[in-house]
Parts: sequence; structure tokens; C-alpha cells
Amino acid sequence: MAEIKEEENEHMMDEDVNEDENSSDSDSEIEEEPAEPWSIDDDLIEKNVPPRIVLSETPFDVTFHPSQEYLASCLINGEIQIWKYAVEGNNLVHTYNFHSDACRSIAFSGNGQFLFSASSDKSLRAIDLNSTKLCFTQSDAHEAALTRVITHGDNVLISGDDDGYVKVWDLRQKKAVFEFHDHEDFVADITTDLNRNTAISVGGDGYLAVYNMRKGKLEARSDNIEEEIMSVKIVKDGKKVVTGTGGGQINVWKWGYWGDFEDRLLGHPQSVDCMNIVDQDTILTGSSDGIIRIIQINPNQMLGVVGEHGPLPLERMAMTSDNKFLVTASHDMNLKFWDIQYLYEDDDEEEEEGEGEEKEEVEEKSGKMEESSSDEEEQRGPRKKPVQKRVDDRKKKKHFYADLL
Repeated sequence: MAEIKEEENEHMMDEDVNEDENSSDSDSEIEEEPAEPWSIDDDLIEKNVPPRIVLSETPFDVTFHPSQEYLASCLINGEIQIWKYAVEGNNLVHTYNFHSDACRSIAFSGNGQFLFSASSDKSLRAIDLNSTKLCFTQSDAHEAALTRVITHGDNVLISGDDDGYVKVWDLRQKKAVFEFHDHEDFVADITTDLNRNTAISVGGDGYLAVYNMRKGKLEARSDNIEEEIMSVKIVKDGKKVVTGTGGGQINVWKWGYWGDFEDRLLGHPQSVDCMNIVDQDTILTGSSDGIIRIIQINPNQMLGVVGEHGPLPLERMAMTSDNKFLVTASHDMNLKFWDIQYLYEDDDEEEEEGEGEEKEEVEEKSGKMEESSSDEEEQRGPRKKPVQKRVDDRKKKKHFYADLL
């Protein structure tokens, strides 16, 4: 396991690095009220999360280390910051200045040893977090400003840019092995399916593109949906793909049927700029209105609200690997933590006792109910509360949610 050496508030720079070397149609409407801006009473905000991090510049991206309690953020001035987070307080461990323009996207390697970054200065870089030095750099990785970088397995990077290009990089060869130009505008987001060895990109041109990573070719491109597609995730065990649009719509695509989406959810008043997966049926959405929503896919509905970061747009969200915290990055130059453990809680004794009184009534109506339920539980394993139930329980404790639903 890679360890990050801590040197608080120290600006780490490696000026001797040679920059030329190594060189993702029926409408289901989400009902939301009120539509007007709202705020949360500070007294109701939970205290069992790390305090918010106030940055000096606007953040573009944020991500958690895969195994340790570290958080990385990248800023509009090109800085990359590594934070040690804790409920007791956060410490700035490193600040890197390897980009001459805005750093727009970052991603940890699977083992957490490396941090990859993509910048408006057209460069793609990798920092070895053990040595705190650059171990991979491409100063002219693209001809236009980069917008996204993600990992695909242990040895592959995928990057996108403002001109609609997508490149695939082999880290062993330290060069681009495939290049695609299937977007007519900026690449907004990319996701991958490792089992299928497939990548999906979406962009400001309103297209969704699917790439075969083994053959290095375009597999499919959707019809133009005539609005920006800002975010993409794969759900339902690979059977569905969800995309967030600039108009506030979530489109649901069936895998393999890429011509047009098959369903959509309406209700976000503004752009859906980022998404995170809770489970294969549930996602979190971050919108330009600053609100984090809990969305269920098939059936499509809004289950609740995690909270409001603030009135300004959410740029990016990330979840810890243990599903304990969510962090949101916004134009207000703050990183805010949220406790999301309740979305993953198991059944408790209180729920089981409450169901006891209903059991006899159910059995009287259907003698097969108990047998059917038992067979189903054996196939699924230990049963958890549905996300809807857990959110409902949460709303009983947090009264401000009720005003939003």
C-alpha cells in the first residue's frame, strides 16, 4: 500500500523535471417543491463529518485516495492539493505546482500511489506520491485544453479535451495508443466498463460515444439529443447508462441500444453536472443549483436530498471507498463533507420489531408470501433497508428535507 509522506503546508515543486521527457420515450417527472432557493439551519448540520475546507481558488475536481484518509483537489490556478481529512480537523499535506494553467481533472491510480492530472495548459501528468515528484509527463498531450482524465485498469489512462478529442494512454509505453474524434464540442465526462473493456464519453455537442478499448475503435455514437450532456455513469449491473444534461434532465440508456435514450427523469431545475453511484439502483446528482439529490433508477424517482452545498453550481463530487463520506466541490471555493452512511445501513432491530405486527396479517392474505420471501433472501444474501426506507428514516430526523419533497 502506498503511503503519502506528510509535510504540512509545504509547496512541493520539482523544477528539474524535463517536461518533454516521458514525455461515460417515457418521461418520469421528479416533483420538487419549492423551486425557490432555500438554506439549511446551521444547527441542523451534522457534526460527525470533517469540517469544510476553504480553498484559495475555485476547485475543478476532487477525489479520495482509494485506501487512506487523503483527499485531492485541483484548482483553477493549476495547483493540486493533498489533504489529510478527519472529523477532528483537516490538514494540508502537499501543494503541487506542476501546471501553468487551470488543473481541470485528477484521478488516483488503483493502488493510490500515483495521482494523474489534466490541465488547460494541454498537459497530462502523474505524481508519484511516495517521492512527491513527477513520474510521467506529456506537455502537449492534446492540441486543446484537457477537460477530463480517468483510469481504466492499472495501466491505461483516458483523457478528453475542449475540441472533442479522446485519447487512450498506455502507461507502460508512456504514449497515446488510440485517438478518437467523435465529439464536435468539449468532452464533459468519461466512464468505463472494465469487464466489457469499453469506454463511454459524453460532451457539449449532445452526443454519447462508445469505444471498444481492445480494438481501439468507435463502437457506436448516439443521435444528437440537442443539448449538452454533462455527466455519465453505468448502473443496473451494466444494463443501463445514465447521463445528466445541461437542461436538468437525466436520460436512461439501455446498453447496446445507443441510438437514443429509452427513458428520462425530469425535475432538476438546472444542469446535472456530476453524478456518483450509491448502488446499482441509486445515484447522487450534483446540480448547478447547489443541491445534492438522491435518485432511483427504474423505477425513476427522487428519493430525497442529501443537502445543499450552497447557491452556486456544484463542480464535482466524490465518495470515500468505505461509503462513509461524500465531498462536494463548488464555485464558492469550499469543499464540503456529508455523512452518507445512512444510505448503506443494514436493517436494525427496531425495524424488525415494527414488521413483526405486520407479519401475521401478510401471512393470512398469502400463505406463499413467507416461502417466496425466504427464497428471495437466500439468493440475495443479507437484506438491507431499501434506499427509500433509509431516506424516509433520515427525513424524520432532519426536518429540513421535508420542505424539499
